[in-house]
Amino acid sequence: MDIALIIVERHLYHVLVLGALVASFGGMIILTPIMHLVFKSIGDGGQSETHFLAAAVGLIERAFYSVAVCLGAHVMIGGWLVLKAFSNLDGSERRNLRSFYIYLLGNIISLSIGGAVGLSMMLYIISKNSP
Repeated sequence: MDIALIIVERHLYHVLVLGALVASFGGMIILTPIMHLVFKSIGDGGQSETHFLAAAVGLIERAFYSVAVCLGAHVMIGGWLVLKAFSNLDGSERRNLRSFYIYLLGNIISLSIGGAVGLSMMLYIISKNSP
């Protein structure tokens, strides 16, 4: 069953838009307090600008994850995660293990939220295709 074809035939574009918004902002509501507690427990270190940029990327990322899961474009999610992993490699200095785990925690939560919303969108679209 081709979800993209169902979306086009049944004019269900609003499902993708609303799902992306729910994943982005709902994820922000869930993730922000969690990450705030994590950073508070280890000490911020004056990196609030970095946290703001990570939050901004997370908004876009969760929308992307939800739409990609809904459309079955799992390869795109894998490609994005590989790109993120390579961008965090730095051969000149050893990466702090604690910051790496914080990075992983944020990614896991974002991917889980985006995936859950994407799966929900896909199930809703399939139910609308049933007679």
